[in-house]
Amino acid sequence: MPNADDPIIDTLRAIMARQKLKITDMAKEIGVPYRSLQNYMTKRSPMPLSVYIAACEWIGITPDYPLRGRFKLSHHDLQRALIEVFGEEFFNSIDFDEHLRWTIGPRREIDRRRMVGNAGNFAQMISSEYDTIREGGMREPEESEEVGQ
Repeated sequence: MPNADDPIIDTLRAIMARQKLKITDMAKEIGVPYRSLQNYMTKRSPMPLSVYIAACEWIGITPDYPLRGRFKLSHHDLQRALIEVFGEEFFNSIDFDEHLRWTIGPRREIDRRRMVGNAGNFAQMISSEYDTIREGGMREPEESEEVGQ
């Protein structure tokens, strides 16, 4: 699978470190001898594909995630999906302040520019948090943040 100089193993190790996962636990769970897994994770030996897939599944990521680098959501696809799911009226009734905190304002006539801009702000907020959440590093809300906003 990955070559000894491949950054994919570094990505797996970084994700494991953020999630505070241990190689000993992984070895037990995926049925690979600890020393073998240690050699794979320290790049002393090439990791077999079957071990790589099992390791990714155990960590909770898809095997393509370390291969492609940080997973990116398509901003415009996400924006369109948000409008489809929540509706045009929702995004026309949102107001953002200078810190991108949002509130729901009065019902307005449909303004396509406002709707797309507001959906874009939501898409940006979701995209910026997605990698952290996917890697298991849930961000703690700040005291000043309200639930849902």
